Amino acid sequence: PRGGEPLAYYLSFWRWAIMGRQLTDRECREKHALGKHAGARVLPETACPDRLHGSSFVEWAASVPNLQSRLLLDAGAATCIEEPSRRNPPPLRLNGPKQSCAAQAANFGAEQQKELFKILDLHDIVGSVEAFDEHLLVLQKLTEWRTADLAYVHNTPCYHHLPPQFKGIALPDSHPLVCPNRTQCAELIQKIAPIDGAVWRRYGLPFRAKVARELGGESVLDTRLAEFKRQRVALAALAQGLANASAEAERLPRGQLQNVASPQRYYPELRVRMSQRSYCRPGKVALAKGQLAERAVATIPPTGDTFCMPVPPKLIQLMQANYARQRPMTHHLPIVELHSQPPSSVRGFARWAQRAGNAQLVRAAGLPSVPPACEASDLIPVDERGRC
Repeated sequence: PRGGEPLAYYLSFWRWAIMGRQLTDRECREKHALGKHAGARVLPETACPDRLHGSSFVEWAASVPNLQSRLLLDAGAATCIEEPSRRNPPPLRLNGPKQSCAAQAANFGAEQQKELFKILDLHDIVGSVEAFDEHLLVLQKLTEWRTADLAYVHNTPCYHHLPPQFKGIALPDSHPLVCPNRTQCAELIQKIAPIDGAVWRRYGLPFRAKVARELGGESVLDTRLAEFKRQRVALAALAQGLANASAEAERLPRGQLQNVASPQRYYPELRVRMSQRSYCRPGKVALAKGQLAERAVATIPPTGDTFCMPVPPKLIQLMQANYARQRPMTHHLPIVELHSQPPSSVRGFARWAQRAGNAQLVRAAGLPSVPPACEASDLIPVDERGRC
């Protein structure tokens, strides 16, 4: 699990789930005040929604104590966190008692903090968002993944419920609706979220020093981080090149697509899809009629014959057991399935990768090059040399 500095976590959650609702409500009320109902996103007869989310970051945050620690302990707390004025919210845990949002917040105290610490202490890694790359390097040591397997491409967050004119835009901290006085915001969060502060002091603040000790010292950590950053930058350049080529192909008439040296779109799994014969993806297996899900967990294979990433079968079975406990009447269980790579994807990538500039992007990202022979073959590169 990962946590974050309390104020930064509040701001991140607000932008992701609350900001759009507040802006939508604000837009609706302004248009109703001017009598311009036709352009409002809410129908005039329904009027604007109640201000369940407040009208600013500060107003919302002041009504949501211990945001991070409540979510870490009980994902069910998300309902009242997103809508503090919600009536009759669902229970925090399966088959648990129902509590009002006010009661959920008021009842979260020393006992829940102790329970949360006990759970977090059981994990091998409790990282922080602020030290995201550092936590990946520790994970690499535990799993023996390659650096190229851990590299990632930054994505623009999908902020929910935004009015059309705000799509893809995050209001800056200095905006009047957000946090124009950061000192006052920090003091508010310190007051409203003392358990979040305790989690940050116990796990977040000492995390980098812990990583440095784990990897052999600060100088080693700095070197590894610089190497990892180079890998991420290279992967981002490759992803952008692929996206540009795909966009170029999509603009052409359908009949001309086959003549363009352009691959299909590749997203977070791009390195797997370009370098492995097979790849893993989530799936589900149906249970026999009358079969109990919890008993089936021990008998259903968690993955295929080959692992795409070193995920222990016990971890998949634990996921299945949790799924079954949360859904006692389920008719299926989640598994991780092994799928073959479509030959057309590899041939498209092979043609694209033969261009000099593109081949350099592939090498810089630490991925195996695709030889010309693959272009005419239905086989997929199966080794580090890219042989078909």
